[in-house]
Amino acid sequence: MNPPPHVWEFNASDLLLHNTPDDYWVVLDGKVYDVTLFLDLHPAGRNIIIDNGPDITRGFLGIGHPERAYDYLSDLVLGDFKEDPVQEPTTAHRYNLLYWATLGLLLGLFAYHCATSRLWGAPI
Repeated sequence: MNPPPHVWEFNASDLLLHNTPDDYWVVLDGKVYDVTLFLDLHPAGRNIIIDNGPDITRGFLGIGHPERAYDYLSDLVLGDFKEDPVQEPTTAHRYNLLYWATLGLLLGLFAYHCATSRLWGAPI
């Protein structure tokens, strides 16, 4: 029995070294791919990959791709990914800020309305 071929393993630090349009690696379902030469060939353009990377699993599997996409990827595989993918900062803080800003505005408008209406006495 022949030993299995060597499988290269990569982590998030490796991906950070390959994150420019001239040298771009992605993670798809636990595998690392060098998609540098494919960026300009993608039917939706290079930005669809770059904007969703480096872990493109959700976007790739969610949109559905033809069988030829999987065939093409088989030539680009570099190895296995052995760490959690690098994630973009969460947008939760944006929503939190938006929530408090909106609440503050509404409370301010309510206070102004109450102060200028007859509900609380004479207008200012």
